Amino acid sequence: MKATSGMHGRAKRGKGGTGTTVPGWSVLLTQGSGLEPSVDAKAPTLYTYLYELSPLRSIDLARDGVPASAIEVVAQAMDMPVARVQKALNLPASTVARKIKSQENLPVDQSERVIQAMRLIGLAERLVDEYGDPELSQGFDAARWFGEWIEEPNPALGMQKPVELLDTATGAGLVESLLHKMVSGVYA
Repeated sequence: MKATSGMHGRAKRGKGGTGTTVPGWSVLLTQGSGLEPSVDAKAPTLYTYLYELSPLRSIDLARDGVPASAIEVVAQAMDMPVARVQKALNLPASTVARKIKSQENLPVDQSERVIQAMRLIGLAERLVDEYGDPELSQGFDAARWFGEWIEEPNPALGMQKPVELLDTATGAGLVESLLHKMVSGVYA
C-alpha cells in the first residue's frame, strides 16, 4: 500500500519543537500498522505510537493530512466495513474513494477524526498493557476489540453506541474518558 505524506523524515516544525523527526504516514501505515506480528510483543503499534504522540505532533500529522488509505487500514484492523468507519467518522464516501484511488491525503478536519479513532485504539492497547493480566492479554487484539466495543449500546452514554460519538472531538473525548473509567471498574 502506497501512502503519501509531507512529513516523511522531516524535522519537527513550529514552536516547542524538539528538532526530532516524526515518521511519515507511508512509514506508519506500512511498518507500524500492527497488522503483522511483531517479534517484540511490547513494540509500539501505529495506534500506541499515535496515542503517545504529543498534541503538537498530532496536530502536525493532521495538518499534513492522513492518507485516505489509512481508513482501509483502520477498518481492516477493527474488522469493520470501510463504509461503517467512514460513516462513524463522518467522512464522505465518494471523496474518500477518489482520494484513495489517487493516493491523496484527507483534509485537516477529516485527518483529525481518523487520528483520534486510531489514538483510541492505542489507548485500549496501552490500558491492556498497563492494567491487564499478562497471561490473559497475550494475543489481545485491541483494534478488533475496539471495533466490537464501539458497536454496543453503553449505559454510561445514555445507551448510545460509542461509534455514534466518534464524529466530533467532544464525542471522542467522552469515549476516551469511558475507556479510562473502565480500567477503574466504574463502567465495566
